[in-house]
Amino acid sequence: MPITGHYHRALLQYLQELAIPVYAMHVQKRQEGLLKTDKRDALGLGNFLFNQLEKGIQVGDPMQVVRRLASPTEAASQLRGMVQHRHELTTESPRRKNKLTAICDEVFPEFTQILKDPNLPTALALRKHFPTPAALAMTSLSALQGVRGKIRQLTDGKLLELQHLASQSVGTKDSARLQGLVFEQEQLIEELELIQKHLNQLEAKVLEVLETCREGKILISAPGIGPTQAAAIIASIGNIANFDRASKLDFVHSLDKKDKAEYSSLKLSEKKDERRWICQRR
Repeated sequence: MPITGHYHRALLQYLQELAIPVYAMHVQKRQEGLLKTDKRDALGLGNFLFNQLEKGIQVGDPMQVVRRLASPTEAASQLRGMVQHRHELTTESPRRKNKLTAICDEVFPEFTQILKDPNLPTALALRKHFPTPAALAMTSLSALQGVRGKIRQLTDGKLLELQHLASQSVGTKDSARLQGLVFEQEQLIEELELIQKHLNQLEAKVLEVLETCREGKILISAPGIGPTQAAAIIASIGNIANFDRASKLDFVHSLDKKDKAEYSSLKLSEKKDERRWICQRR
């Protein structure tokens, strides 16, 4: 079957449950000038599969090689969605932060003189409780200390300096614009906090899955491969049985630069019909 996003997965699972061999191939380009019909497409895919499996005809492009799919491991099935969702969350988080930074520059540009990053937890807590310079300037020191919590890097002196800057802020004075920005800021902070909460829950669940599966334990034991990289590797390959030769599996590109120098490759080792992970040091 051709790989078509997520649409093929339910059928793939059903066929594998019935022990029916399933082969995967990339979507083929239709000949120019031919109209699309299901019959013509099915015939083309069938001929392509027959030529490789029955006649043994080789193809020049390795991406066009038809391969049999093994059922994904339990860990891979669990991690596939988690890895994708984590990627989506980590993409959304910077967008919220960029918007919050822009709002801070317009509402209270002097804020970053005291708190360099306006999107750190303490800074967001202050912005959430005192959304405008006027609100911050009029509050008491004890209220600021309560929001600050136990973060002693933000001393009482800096809090008083922040209040002084707020009282003389050159931020926007347009009341209508200010109301809109305050409302947007409140929602963005809540969204960012929710994203971070979900990321923490997701990473904890990923680590739990990795620590209870054999392939996860092996991967995270290798220097340079943390839970995030290990989860991505397991989710992407599905099942190690999908690789009939060690040379077909190489994840050097997934390591950090400082770790690439230590490993020539992360591959499969085949010994006495047992497939296992190994790290080959340089």
